[in-house]
Amino acid sequence: MIKLIDILNEDSLSDIYQLKGILIVNSKFNSYTNIASDIRAIKGITILSEKYYPKSEKLSYPKYILSIKIDPSPFIGDGGFNNNSVDYIIKEIKKIKGVMNFITNRKVTKI
Repeated sequence: MIKLIDILNEDSLSDIYQLKGILIVNSKFNSYTNIASDIRAIKGITILSEKYYPKSEKLSYPKYILSIKIDPSPFIGDGGFNNNSVDYIIKEIKKIKGVMNFITNRKVTKI
């Protein structure tokens, strides 16, 4: 029998994973604040941190290095957290208005 104490125990929580990538945005279509909010709303994403690369002559659009923390538990009903889950997250980020591209090597690390 599962006790409430077992449910609340941190040891029983899911592992957390991290995905890193470069986000290229066009702020004419959507502000970065709104884009970041939309990314945080994607299933499984719990924390989003970024480092801004200022625009330069070579970079026509601003870039951000993203570190995305993912809780795999929302994917349990979809066969578990796997490559399809990572593909889903990447696809959802790229669909956000104002996102020009999200470049990642798809390497997900357990943290």
